[in-house]
Amino acid sequence: ILMSGVDRRRAGLTGLAIVAVLGFAGAGCGGDDDEGDSGGGGGESQSAKPSKLAIEASGSAKTPTLTVPKSVEGGVVEIEFTNSAKGDHGAQLILAKDGHTPAEALKVGNAWGENGKPLPDWAVPAGGVGSVPSGTTATVTQELAPGKYSVVDLDSDANTELEVTGDSGAGELASDGGTIDATEYEFSSTGLKAGKSRVLFDNVGGE
Repeated sequence: ILMSGVDRRRAGLTGLAIVAVLGFAGAGCGGDDDEGDSGGGGGESQSAKPSKLAIEASGSAKTPTLTVPKSVEGGVVEIEFTNSAKGDHGAQLILAKDGHTPAEALKVGNAWGENGKPLPDWAVPAGGVGSVPSGTTATVTQELAPGKYSVVDLDSDANTELEVTGDSGAGELASDGGTIDATEYEFSSTGLKAGKSRVLFDNVGGE
């Protein structure tokens, strides 16, 4: 499988995430109520409400500004991204581990995404919200481990920093629209439903 640099960087969703989908083509589109009651489709009950993380892009298409809070409590986090800037933008997360800084994680992430250089184990692509059109709000609910993150818009390379605090095990993810398991070069799914629903995306692979 061949990926362009941007495609490789956009493929960095790791761990568990709930995405609101409209059929299959609308994966990642949100903005409506993504919490809801615990439902069928093999989903888990939600023992605690997720933390809220609001991210906004504003300004021009080439040089937007990303606005994020200084910190958010870890565990299950509902990331709401609002694109108030011109053009398409998103908010991807890179976790810096083992004492490294978000700036260092961003640097090696760019080298990996643009030039295919090896990504060190301490720099972990950690999900986020993909690109959405101007004037759009999208929501993804996912697990975020405590630590320091770089938040980057792959459409412009605008970036900022975020600290995730607290317990990485807080809360659970609940889905009413089935699950998609990702492994190396393969996806498997169960319980997918037509129409708008919440799907649990679980990266169970080694990458």
